Amino acid sequence: SSSSSRPSAAATTTNAPMCASPETVQKAAQTALVRFTHARSDLGALDVLIDGVKVFANVSYGAESIAQVIEAGSHTLELVPANQPGPIVSSTPITLTGNVVHRLIAAGDVTQTVTLDVAQGVAPASGQATIRFAHALADAANVDVVLADDGRVLFGDVAPQSATDGIDLDASKPYTFEVYAAGTHQLLAQLPNVTLM
Repeated sequence: SSSSSRPSAAATTTNAPMCASPETVQKAAQTALVRFTHARSDLGALDVLIDGVKVFANVSYGAESIAQVIEAGSHTLELVPANQPGPIVSSTPITLTGNVVHRLIAAGDVTQTVTLDVAQGVAPASGQATIRFAHALADAANVDVVLADDGRVLFGDVAPQSATDGIDLDASKPYTFEVYAAGTHQLLAQLPNVTLM
């Protein structure tokens, strides 16, 4: 398949927690760190609004936004064509948890936009990185994600428009990940020399 139709993967790393003042801890508990990834190949660049306020501008297909600090709690996420007032492509209720990193991924197809929330709440051990896999395609089969270095299946039978839980890997070396049609040896995509940070 072409690169534009391959499943999307997201790897995140959170540093080990450091000592902080009570005020800092309280503020962190009241806010979330949010990023947005555009995985709808049929749409142009998007502006992302939370509760009617533009928080990410002109995010193109395949790109990920910078992180923004957003108040924890219930919100409405809206997607609109970049630099235009409308029409609204998608309107989705989301819940952001304090002191958690949320990566919101716009997936789906022309009939429906699905927002996947890949949340990272617990810091991995020092020298480790937490990796998750988000299957952002709407019209694809379930997949297995394999660590090519040793043949281990990291994530099995991942359904379209879903995201896995995280697992920790040693962050000191690069990895090659392979995506197969679930339960087969049919290679769909290869992600070589991925560095976890």
